[in-house]
Amino acid sequence: MMIPRNEELKLLEENEKKQCVNKWLSFKYNIEKTKQSNIVIDDGITFIPLRLFTEFNHITKITLPPTIKTIEKYAFAQCTNLAEINIPDSIEIIDDEAFDRCESLVGPIIFHFTMKKIGNAVFRWCHKLKEVIFESPVESFGHSVFAGSSSLEKVVLPPNLQTIGYQDFNSCTHLKEIKIPEPVTSIEYQAFGSNTSLNEINISSSVVSIKKEA
Repeated sequence: MMIPRNEELKLLEENEKKQCVNKWLSFKYNIEKTKQSNIVIDDGITFIPLRLFTEFNHITKITLPPTIKTIEKYAFAQCTNLAEINIPDSIEIIDDEAFDRCESLVGPIIFHFTMKKIGNAVFRWCHKLKEVIFESPVESFGHSVFAGSSSLEKVVLPPNLQTIGYQDFNSCTHLKEIKIPEPVTSIEYQAFGSNTSLNEINISSSVVSIKKEA
C-alpha cells in the first residue's frame, strides 16, 4: 500500500521528533546527575520539550540557540534559581507556564517580531522580573501571563494587541504606569488587579469593554 506523500512527511516528522525527545531525555539525565548550573543548548535545536527542566533548582542560566522556535509547556517551570535566559529572534511560541514560578529570573524579557503565541501564565510569579518589552505583532496572549511578578516596573505592550486578558498583570505591585495600545478593545477581569503602585494608565479611545476589578 502506497502512503500518500503528506502522510509520509507527517510520519517522518513524528519519528524525528521522537528521536529528538529521546536525545533530550538523555541530556536531561546528564544535567540532573551533574547538577550543572549554566546550561547551553546546542545550535540546531528547534524546541524545548514539555516539562524538560521543571523544578531543576540548580540551574541559574540558560543559553538558547538562534534556531529555537518553540518552548513547550512547563519547560522551565519552578526553576526557582534561574536568573538569566535569552529569548532568541527565532522563537515563535512560548507555551503555558513555561517559566511559571521562576522566582529569580531578572530579565529584561524581549519578545521579538517573530513571536506568534504566548500561552497562559508564562511568567507568573517571577518575583524578580523587572522589564518586559513586546516588539512582536501578536494580537493577544494567554491569561495570567505576568500575574504575581511583583518587581515588574516597565512593560511595553505589543502594538497590535487587542485584548488584555484575565489577570495578565494582576499583583504586579511595583508597576507604576502603563500605556494601552490603540488597537486594544477590551481589558478583562482583574487584568491589573491588586496593583497598589499603579498611578497612571493611558487608555486609548478604542477600549470599549473594561471588566469588573480590571
